[in-house]
Amino acid sequence: MNAEASTIETIVHDLIFLLKNDPECFILKYSDETTPLDLDFVYEPGTRQLSKKKEQIPEEIREQQQPRISENVNYLCTDCHGKMYPVKNYLRPGKKPILVLHYNGSTGSKLKPDRSDKYIFGNPEEDDLFERMCRASGLETSDFYFQEFPACHFTTSNPQDPEWKKRISNCLKHAASTIKKYNIKILIFSGISAQMYLGHDHAQMHFKNMDLFDPEIPGIAVTALVLRSPAALLAMEQKRKKTSDHTKAELLEEEKKVKTLIVNALKLTAEKLATEL
Repeated sequence: MNAEASTIETIVHDLIFLLKNDPECFILKYSDETTPLDLDFVYEPGTRQLSKKKEQIPEEIREQQQPRISENVNYLCTDCHGKMYPVKNYLRPGKKPILVLHYNGSTGSKLKPDRSDKYIFGNPEEDDLFERMCRASGLETSDFYFQEFPACHFTTSNPQDPEWKKRISNCLKHAASTIKKYNIKILIFSGISAQMYLGHDHAQMHFKNMDLFDPEIPGIAVTALVLRSPAALLAMEQKRKKTSDHTKAELLEEEKKVKTLIVNALKLTAEKLATEL
């Protein structure tokens, strides 16, 4: 089999895999466009004639009509091996210069559906939990910028696979671009993004100590901290609810400790931001 035939076979195999496991993965629209299914096409014959003269469009309208390629750079990026498709809505704007780097994609054998067009953290339960934590610290979810890191979905593999380290390294330029463009002052690594960038042990250390640290992103001066992901907190809650009575109190105490650390870290974020602005 020649190289071209092998490439076609790989594409067809990946397409069949995606259709079976995540039929909603295909990009029907950019984040600022109307879903095609919501468009009404009405034909009214004779009501309008096409003008032979090119319509004059005001400059500000013409600029708005230009595709925002910079906000969809993950669609065009080809740096990483094993890329299947980009995250649908990989960057969400916020009101304050705080950027949360997180990842809802798969790092194991099971492919997760991409629901980034509907939810920040992949499902309503995780979004609601993060919102409650924010409010307890005097912040709102809408205050934060959120960016998936890495910004694409990949062929499933072992989370210890060296390819993940390369993907994080490649995707760092997109995070740096967001930090520069929106003048981000505080960078928050959450969950698996923190583990992949810092390593599991360092991520745990920074979270438990509530450290403010330099993430050492080339050409970037920003203060960073680490948070446990909402998914991890929900897993702790579910484990406590399913366990026997004699260990439930111990698990509840650990759960409260982690939630307190997160709320305190978010309060520290707000305090640090106040000194930066």
